[in-house]
Amino acid sequence: MSVLYSEVKAIRRVTVLQLLKATQMHSTAPFLINGKDFNLGVLLGNVLVTTVIVRPTFVAFDLADCTGVIRVQLWTDRGQQIAPILECPYVRVVGGVEVYMGANVVRATNVFAARNSYEVYEHTLGVIKDTLMYEIGPPSSQYMRTETPPTSQEFSNDNSELESPNADPPSSSPDVVTQLNAPVRSMNLGSPRSPTNNPGGFGSSQALLRNSYANLNALERNIVESFKDLAHLRPPDDLEGIPIAAILDLVQERTGVDENTVRISLSSLIETGFIYRPITNSHCLLTLNE
Repeated sequence: MSVLYSEVKAIRRVTVLQLLKATQMHSTAPFLINGKDFNLGVLLGNVLVTTVIVRPTFVAFDLADCTGVIRVQLWTDRGQQIAPILECPYVRVVGGVEVYMGANVVRATNVFAARNSYEVYEHTLGVIKDTLMYEIGPPSSQYMRTETPPTSQEFSNDNSELESPNADPPSSSPDVVTQLNAPVRSMNLGSPRSPTNNPGGFGSSQALLRNSYANLNALERNIVESFKDLAHLRPPDDLEGIPIAAILDLVQERTGVDENTVRISLSSLIETGFIYRPITNSHCLLTLNE
């Protein structure tokens, strides 16, 4: 874990469920969220008005979001000033975690009104971003380049490629282009797909996908291709993902590489964010889709 997210006491955006599941090794140890140190966090949720207690030096209430309900306690000399804030539909709470009567509670340092309805969406996106940063680190600099919209000349060139099926593919990484854009000619998954010389579909979104996969090695690209092939066999409403066992079998059959090597490459793709586990540890999905 980098210095930025371990030693610096940063304020992390979190959900109620993350705080309810926070653990500590002993009573004086720092709390951990999924194994990462947690110091201060920001919660955004709805105050359960029937649970509010306001005293001159103490405020307590239950805070709920879509993941759960947690008790918030705030020792302050501004109790009467905070009381009107708790009448807002949503509030933003800053604080840490402590154990009170055997349960995790929020030891708040401040409470703010969330008067804009869009703050809920902003907070949810912030939780996703912070969680990914803590779990797998910041994105590689190659994914932080600003993509400029195609010019009219580039758009014209793209159209000319679509109209000429025998046109040569772009000069950069022809092997990647061939593998990632080869159409599915058959649902026989026992053999790899045949290469194609047709560069159709090279729009800006296709170019972004090619750039994202450009640094993968041959085995990792084969795993990506296997995911795409097996995805055609899944029902459209299947949210579980593709069985990892099926991926391992297909990649081994296509490449002849042993299972352990394939597992290592698959784990690398998960750690770098190309593949994610949607629900269970036995299924996966591609992060980027064509």
